[in-house]
Amino acid sequence: MTARPSNPKIVPGAPSAHREHWYPYYAGYSATFVQDYLNLLDPEASSLLLDPWVGSGTTLVEGARAGLKSIGVDLNPAMVVVSKARLLQRSVSESLRPLARELIEAALEEDGLDDDPLSTWFKSRSTQHWRSIAKGIATVLVPDDSQDLTKPEHVSRLSSLACFYYVALFRALRRHLTPFGSTNPTWVRVPTDHRRKRGPSWESISETFVHETELLTADISGEALFDDDAFEPLVSVGDARDLSNPCKSVDIIITSPPYCTRIDYAVATLPELALLGYHRGGHFRELRESLTGSTTIRASRPAMDVDWGPKCTTLLERVEKHQSKASRSYYWPQFVQYFSDLFAALSEIGRILKRGATAVLVVQDSLYKDLHVDLASIVTEMAASRNLELVRQHHYPASRSMRRLNPGARRYDERWSPTETALEFVAA
Repeated sequence: MTARPSNPKIVPGAPSAHREHWYPYYAGYSATFVQDYLNLLDPEASSLLLDPWVGSGTTLVEGARAGLKSIGVDLNPAMVVVSKARLLQRSVSESLRPLARELIEAALEEDGLDDDPLSTWFKSRSTQHWRSIAKGIATVLVPDDSQDLTKPEHVSRLSSLACFYYVALFRALRRHLTPFGSTNPTWVRVPTDHRRKRGPSWESISETFVHETELLTADISGEALFDDDAFEPLVSVGDARDLSNPCKSVDIIITSPPYCTRIDYAVATLPELALLGYHRGGHFRELRESLTGSTTIRASRPAMDVDWGPKCTTLLERVEKHQSKASRSYYWPQFVQYFSDLFAALSEIGRILKRGATAVLVVQDSLYKDLHVDLASIVTEMAASRNLELVRQHHYPASRSMRRLNPGARRYDERWSPTETALEFVAA
C-alpha cells in the first residue's frame, strides 16, 4: 500500500457522511479515513472486521457499506447505543416518524423521581417528562426483561430501532443542555444551585424529540448500508482488554484506542448515561473507573511490565520523578493504569488477529508538563512484544487537543503541536 489515507479527523460534508454527524464524538475519526483504508486493503468479502473501541460506530458503518462482516464492542453503553442506531436499515424509514408519535403517546407520567439522574440538570417536572419518553421507548421497543439499561447484557440486546429513538432522545437532551456547555467539548457542567436547573415543558421536550427523529430519518432515507440478506453488524458492550473472539479469527481491525490525554470518556457521555439510568454514584462510578484512560485511580494498582518497552518505562520513570505537584501521588499511578490497560488490549489484538492480518490504530501524542508522551512509539514497542509488526505509519497534524483547553499547561507547549498517527500493523 503506497497511497496515503486521508486525515482521520477531517470529516467531509459528503452525503455519505450524514450518519457520521448523528453524534459528535471527540475521539472519533472520519468515514473517509475508514473508506480509504478498506479500499487500500481490499479485503475479501468473507473477511471479519473488528473495532474493539467502537465509539460512535464509524468503522462498522463503513464495513457494512463495504459488505464486510463487522463486529464492534465498547465498554461505554451509551456509545453502543449510538453505534447500533447508526446501523438501522433504510427499509424502516417510512415508519420512523409515525412511530415517534406513538412513542410520545405511550409515554406515561412518572412519579417520585427526585433521585432520577436527570434531575442533575432539570427540575422535577421536566425530569419526569424526559423519563416518560424514555419509558415509552422501552415499553414499545424493549422486552420487559431487558429494560434495565444499567445492565450491559440488556444494552447488547437492544435493537437498532430502539437505539435509533434513544439517540434521538440523546440529541434532544443535548439541545436542552446547551446552557451547561463549557470550553471543554467533552464536559457538561453540573449546576450547583437548584435555581439554575432547567424546566422545559412537555410540549418543548416532546417536540424536540420528534424534530430530532425527523432529522435522523432524513439521513436514513437517503442510503442503504447493506442488503437485507447480508450479515448485520453486531455491536455489544464489551472490553477491549478481554475480547470474546477466538484466537486467530479476525482479518482486519480499524480502531482508535483512548488517548493518553486525560479525556474522561464516561463524563463526556454523562447526560446519555443518565438517560439510560446511570446515577453519578453506583453504576456510573463503576463504569468510569473501568474505562481505559479513566482519570480515576482504581483500588488495585497494576505493576509495570518490561514488555511495555523502554520508551514507556522511561516516560513513567520521568513522570514519577517530576517535581510538579501530585506527579508521584496521582499522575504516575494514572499513567501506569492507562498503559497497563492499553497493553492488555494490544495483547488481545495480537491474540485474535489471523497471521498476516492487519490492525490500524489511530493515536495522538501529548505532553505531560514538559514531557513528550510519544504514544505512537510506545504503542509500536508494545505491539512488537505481542507479535504485531509495524509496516506503515502516517502522521497528520491534529486540529485539536485537550491540552490546549488548559491555560496552565500552555507555558510548556508554545512551540509544540499535537500529531495524529495512523499505525498499520501486521500480525506475525
